[in-house]
Amino acid sequence: MMKTFTKTGLIAVLLGLSGIAQADVSANLGYASEYHYRGILQKNSSASGGLDYESGGFYAGTWAADVGDGLEVDGYFGYGGEIDEFGYSVGYTGYFYTGDFDDTCLLYTSPSPRD
Repeated sequence: MMKTFTKTGLIAVLLGLSGIAQADVSANLGYASEYHYRGILQKNSSASGGLDYESGGFYAGTWAADVGDGLEVDGYFGYGGEIDEFGYSVGYTGYFYTGDFDDTCLLYTSPSPRD
């Protein structure tokens, strides 16, 4: 039983790695003299950074920014594509905060990075 599970796990990892070879990965770094969210000043002088991944319609990413009392850490994932002239995307976005800054905000749909 364990050998079968180990072989299946190894095959899954190898298939996953083969998909990474065809993926687009990008990173970003930023700095804002004033960081506003929802129209409210979050922090003067805020640094941020993120990492994005896309492969075969699947996309995922994360982004973080200094908000003074902690960090805002955003994450998203989804799947998007086109059928003829019809484009679609189904995804999830979450905004998470460390420290006592704010509550978690969740969005259950997000546009494709291609939009």
